[in-house]
Amino acid sequence: MNDMQSDFVKYPFFDYRYYNKFGNFCPWQLDGIAPIARYINSHLKKRSKTETTTNRTKPDYLSFTFWIKTHVEEKFYDVTKNERYKFDHFDCYLKPINYGNSSYVSQLTLVHPITKTELVNTKRCLVVVDTVNKRPIPLPAHLREKFDKAGVPSIPNNKIHRLQPPSKVFEMKVEVPSSSIDIYQHMNYVEYSRLCFDCASFAVQKGFYKFFKHDIDHYHLRDTLRLHSDEAKMGDLLKVITWQEQTRPEMIYFLIFKNDEKQAIFEFTCIFYKHSMTLPKL
Repeated sequence: MNDMQSDFVKYPFFDYRYYNKFGNFCPWQLDGIAPIARYINSHLKKRSKTETTTNRTKPDYLSFTFWIKTHVEEKFYDVTKNERYKFDHFDCYLKPINYGNSSYVSQLTLVHPITKTELVNTKRCLVVVDTVNKRPIPLPAHLREKFDKAGVPSIPNNKIHRLQPPSKVFEMKVEVPSSSIDIYQHMNYVEYSRLCFDCASFAVQKGFYKFFKHDIDHYHLRDTLRLHSDEAKMGDLLKVITWQEQTRPEMIYFLIFKNDEKQAIFEFTCIFYKHSMTLPKL
C-alpha cells in the first residue's frame, strides 16, 4: 500500500447502523464508504498547515457516479462480526486509477489496521456533467493536469455491458420518499442498492430465488457492479425487478425503472460467495 498516488485516511469502524436486527452486515452500506472516506480526506487536507488557501470560484460542473465495482474479501465478514471491539478504525487508501474524455475512475481499498489484510476494494467511475443541463462535458483542464502530474493513465472510455432481463422476474414498486433525496435534489446513489436489497428480501420471503431462504444480509456478498444511467427525484414511482442466473444461482440481478419508462435508470449485479448460501440461519 506504499503508493505515492494514494491518500490515506482512518475510516471509523462500523457502528450499529451498518447491521440489521439479526446482527448481519447490510451489504448496501458498502456504497457509503467511499463518500465518507473522501469527506474525511478532504477535511484533513483543508486542516493541513502546509496546504495553501486560494479563492476558488464556484465550479461550472458536477461529478455524478456512473458505475461502481466492488470486491469484498471473505475475511471482511469475519472481521465485521467478531472483531468489532478490537480496534476502532480501518486503514483506507484512495487514489485515481484512470481517466477518459468526460470521466475518471477512483479506487478505494479498505485494509485491516493490524494484519494489513485487504478487505474491500471499490472502483468508482464518475462522470463530469454540466450544472445546468446535466449532460457530460470534457474533463476540466485542472483535473487532467492533476491526473497527468500523478501519472494516472488515460483510457478511451469507461463503458460497461448492459443487463437484459428474462421473461420471469420478481417485481416491487415504491415511490421515492424525501428521506432518499440528497443535496443535489435527487435520489442519493446509495439508496438505489438499498432498494434492490429490499426487493431481494421480499423475493426471498416469496420463495422466488433458489437456495436463498433467510435474511438476504445473512449471505456473504463477493462482488457487485452498479450502473447509473439516469436520476430519480422525490415522488417518482420506481419499479424494481430482480432475477437469478439459472446456471449460477449465486448471481442475482436488478433493474430499476422510473415512472413506467422502458429504459432502466439503475442496474445492479450481485455475486455471493457460494459457501455462504449453505450457512445455517442465525
